[in-house]
Amino acid sequence: MAFAQWLISMLAPAISGLLGVFIGAWLTDRRERREHKLRAYGELLKVLAEAYEAIRILRIVASDTSMTELQTEKMSRAMEIQLRVHQASAVALITVGHEAEIALAAFELDWNAAAGNTTAETARLRMEAIDKVQAALLTVAKRELKT
Repeated sequence: MAFAQWLISMLAPAISGLLGVFIGAWLTDRRERREHKLRAYGELLKVLAEAYEAIRILRIVASDTSMTELQTEKMSRAMEIQLRVHQASAVALITVGHEAEIALAAFELDWNAAAGNTTAETARLRMEAIDKVQAALLTVAKRELKT
C-alpha cells in the first residue's frame, strides 16, 4: 500500500508535466501553422493585386494604338508579375488548404485560357481570373484562419 502511494506521488507530477509539455507543443505547432497560412495567403493576395494593376494598365495601353512603345514596356512588366504570381502560387500550395488549391488550379486554367486573344482581350480575361481567385481565396482564408 505504501509503495503504491509513493509510486502515485512520484508519477502523477511527472505525467502531468509531460502532458503539459505535449499540449503546449501541440498548441505552438497549431499557431505556427496558422501563421504560415496567414503569410502565404497574404503574399499571394498581394502579388495578385499587383498583377491586377499591371494587367489593368496593360489593357489601357493596349487599347490605344498610339502607345505602342509603352505597350512593350507594360507587357514586360506584366510578364514579370506573371512569374511572381506563379511563384507565390507554388509556395502557397505547400501551406494552404485543399479548397485554396482548387481555386488556384482553376485560376491557372483561366489564366492560360486567356492567352491567344488580342492583348486587350487577354488582359480583360486575366483581370476577371484574378478577381475570381481573389474572391475565392479570401473566402477560404477567412474560414481556414478563423480557428
